[in-house]
Amino acid sequence: MENLSKIIIRQITVNEVDMLSHTATRAYLDHFKYLWPDEGAWYVDHSFSTDVLKTEMTDTNNLFFISFYGEEPVGFLKLKINLPTTHNINDGGMELERIYICKSATGKGIGKQFMQLAIDIARQNRKAVIYLKAMDSSLDSIAFYQKSGFEIYGNYILDYPLLKKEYCGMVLMKMNVADK
Repeated sequence: MENLSKIIIRQITVNEVDMLSHTATRAYLDHFKYLWPDEGAWYVDHSFSTDVLKTEMTDTNNLFFISFYGEEPVGFLKLKINLPTTHNINDGGMELERIYICKSATGKGIGKQFMQLAIDIARQNRKAVIYLKAMDSSLDSIAFYQKSGFEIYGNYILDYPLLKKEYCGMVLMKMNVADK
């Protein structure tokens, strides 16, 4: 593992939306172009355009963090403090909605620091459980989440019109915060 003192993680605001959009796009496309016939162009526009991110960032239920390795932004974390009602879960949980790290920064401990930050925020907000969804084709991500203390509890089908059908599957995962 590289020098952790080179890693800085901080919460960001809507004033930094351009940096978030650029970092999110880069990190996502580093890992998930294979899911899309257009190599992710539709999804990036749908999820990481500055207009979409501005809307998400002004919602007080969402928290955004960016990681830097040295001076370079290399990843981001999005947390939903209160789960939306569409999850049909009423146990005081929080959602780790997105965690993406650029390939150039993987293996440097950023994911572990993001995970600890999510646990700390869950505790601060009295959340008993952290939930997330992961592509079932993303075996490295699933292994990382399991090593971090998440367990698979179900499956989900992602219904995006341009997503390659063979990659629509997701796993639902959860972590009991009291165990961490």
